[in-house]
Amino acid sequence: MTEKLFKKWKQWEDESTKFISITLAPDIEVCVTNRGKRILTDEEIERIKEMYQEGYHNSEYADLIINNSTQEPEETLQQVTSFLSKYIKF
Repeated sequence: MTEKLFKKWKQWEDESTKFISITLAPDIEVCVTNRGKRILTDEEIERIKEMYQEGYHNSEYADLIINNSTQEPEETLQQVTSFLSKYIKF
């Protein structure tokens, strides 16, 4: 998330609306690896590397950052729902 987007989100918040930013930040080696049927292009790999260098995986604007490199999707979901339960009744 960029500072510009963060500030825009914050302008929309009020007493009944809160925007929450959750960043999935697997290790760079995981990000640049082909997963499933999707084959990353060289350009995509380079952009991922640039984004990591720019710090998108460790955003100061994230409310929660999850390194899900070794997690099953269900584990990541559990972390997200546990975090959100502070704000939302499920």
